[in-house]
Amino acid sequence: MNALVLALVLAAPEPSTRTSVIEVGSPTVARAALLFVLSPSVQVGAAASFDHSRFTHAPSLRFSAAGSVAMPMLVTAHRGARTQLLLRIEPGAFLGAAPLGWGITLLLGLEVRVEVSRVVTLGGGVEVPTALVMHPGYLFTVPVLFGPIVQWRVSDDARVFVRAKAGPGFMPAQVFSAPYFAFLATAGVAWDL
Repeated sequence: MNALVLALVLAAPEPSTRTSVIEVGSPTVARAALLFVLSPSVQVGAAASFDHSRFTHAPSLRFSAAGSVAMPMLVTAHRGARTQLLLRIEPGAFLGAAPLGWGITLLLGLEVRVEVSRVVTLGGGVEVPTALVMHPGYLFTVPVLFGPIVQWRVSDDARVFVRAKAGPGFMPAQVFSAPYFAFLATAGVAWDL
């Protein structure tokens, strides 16, 4: 009996320790991330992206091509039988090419996910991808984005997802700080390594 238990333990697959993500969309043209599993509820990693509206998340307001790096952190605050409550924290920095500029970012997000079936997960939440532009001049942007995410499990280790978020954006330090329309829409693939 002990030999059978030992054989089952040795034959069991190791839990994944890394997750890779690649996504495309708007204003994020391309993004790649690698997340490391620190515990069952915490993942930390690195990400790089190219965006066409990093400052505001509103391309109609201002075209601002930028490359950025970030340190995504994903915390599972609650895990039920078919539900999850996720907290996303992502500090980063960007360098803009058109116009030339640089700054720091901080994304805060809260998302609820419900596993509808073994294959489909539906969710939704809020993201606040703030940016502080430090050159040229200073600009602080605060978009507040709401919207859904749909995820399809294509294998035990791979998932395809689509997410879209929209909402008002604010520039608190600007003289003309009227709210503007901001959005984020991406599609991508995530797989466990």
